[in-house]
Amino acid sequence: KEEENFSTLTFQVQTVQSAVDLYFKQTGSLPLIENSGERFLYEKNAIDFGKLYPQYLTTLPTNSFEKGGHYRYVLYLNGEEITVKLIDLTLSSAVGELQLEINDFFQREGILPMKRGPNLYQYEIDYEKLGIKKPVLNSPFTGNPLSFALSPKGEVFIDYAYDLVQYKEKGYAEKGEDAREILIENSYFVPVKSFPYRWIKGEPVLSMDLPR
Repeated sequence: KEEENFSTLTFQVQTVQSAVDLYFKQTGSLPLIENSGERFLYEKNAIDFGKLYPQYLTTLPTNSFEKGGHYRYVLYLNGEEITVKLIDLTLSSAVGELQLEINDFFQREGILPMKRGPNLYQYEIDYEKLGIKKPVLNSPFTGNPLSFALSPKGEVFIDYAYDLVQYKEKGYAEKGEDAREILIENSYFVPVKSFPYRWIKGEPVLSMDLPR
């Protein structure tokens, strides 16, 4: 079942990739949603399927948001490389719901429901104070449970440090200034609602000076 799902995922991503390549070759532009309003670096370039269908795609991917699926198709732009990637919208939704809970708590109590975290940029969420259960969601990169964290300003984000370490241990090479690129280059996904990391002495460390 898992192999079948991965095979379907591969086919759908490759089909969209072929359509994007042809569109770019013929028009010289990218089929992107204009002014998407998304702030996070890897989530900005959402594909506009209205520009691809029906001329370049005979049907939309069944797993796409536009067809009721839980993936948003985006373009990862790295130099001249244009690659189709996926956003797992179940993660985006979970972050959004958690952010609302935290905002409501702050409005009522005047403080953030946080505990000391591993560094100055990352605090643990105090789910007991919030009165909710910790969301249980798995990483699209490793299948491991994901951790949600808070910035000092109270912004919810997903901590991908464990995934980064696992990818490095698998033997994947460190890529680019932003450590998250190791995940993107070796999977079909981009990290959702995340902050940048650098490799420092072989470990991923949050680096807020890099583009988000």
